Amino acid sequence: MLRSALKKWLLGGLLLAFGLAAGCTPNPAPAAARPSPAAAEPTPLRTPPAAPTRPPSPTPTPACSLSAGGRLEQASLPSERIGKPLEYWVYLPPCYTEAPAQPYPWLMLLHGQSMDAQVWVRMGVQARADELIAQGKAPPFVIILPTEAYYLQDMAEARFGEAVRQELLPAVQARYTLCAQPECRAVGGLSRGALWALRLALEGEPVFGAVGGHSLPNSPFSPSKLRALLAARSPQPPPRIWLDSGDLDRYLRGATQFHELLTQQNVAHTWTVNKGAHEEAYWQAHLGEYLQWYAQDWPIP
Repeated sequence: MLRSALKKWLLGGLLLAFGLAAGCTPNPAPAAARPSPAAAEPTPLRTPPAAPTRPPSPTPTPACSLSAGGRLEQASLPSERIGKPLEYWVYLPPCYTEAPAQPYPWLMLLHGQSMDAQVWVRMGVQARADELIAQGKAPPFVIILPTEAYYLQDMAEARFGEAVRQELLPAVQARYTLCAQPECRAVGGLSRGALWALRLALEGEPVFGAVGGHSLPNSPFSPSKLRALLAARSPQPPPRIWLDSGDLDRYLRGATQFHELLTQQNVAHTWTVNKGAHEEAYWQAHLGEYLQWYAQDWPIP
């Protein structure tokens, strides 16, 4: 019986071993890897040609502004009439260099005794002219400021008036772009310069359309002389005339006499007595008023 059991055990073991051997078949070899198709060569990128570089456009030059302000310059010319160079200052308005083709209206201002042309510079003639032009109260205009070297000479003997009329006027007319008609020219002066201004405006061929006498020390003409001058101009009317003086001016009586003479001769004029004396502070206080009056008939562009 023991043998029979042993045989069954051995037989079962063999069968089990055979079954295990049959089930342990080796794994199939992995399939060979297929070669991947050759990668396509990359297409080279073409850089578009650069656009041609254009030179930068020039920055446009801004139009000149009348608020930019004018400038002063000094000049002189030889004078046979006075025997030495006639020196003068010139105020050139803003944009004069940029637009010199159009003739400019202009004003001549004359200083008094014991002075020179720098009195106008010192009183601020450039700033006052700049203000009027920038504010549109006057067109751009030129100012000529001559110096009378021999201001102590008696005016009956002095040749300053001849030098101005015969030498200075043609010189500045040729050097600068100035209007040549009397209606766009004016002349004025203070004290002794007021006498010269009235003589330049009323004697000889008319060259000035307006004249101002500021603090006139006396009448430049006798009644008969004034009548003769007015008759010589007829039928052309006299220039516009402005007279002013301070109420404390030591020469107020002389200025008043000329005002009365013009009234008697029916010559239209402006006559004003302000507060002040015969001094620089008075003229400086009214300088802007003077300039605006001279320019009032000049057309503003």
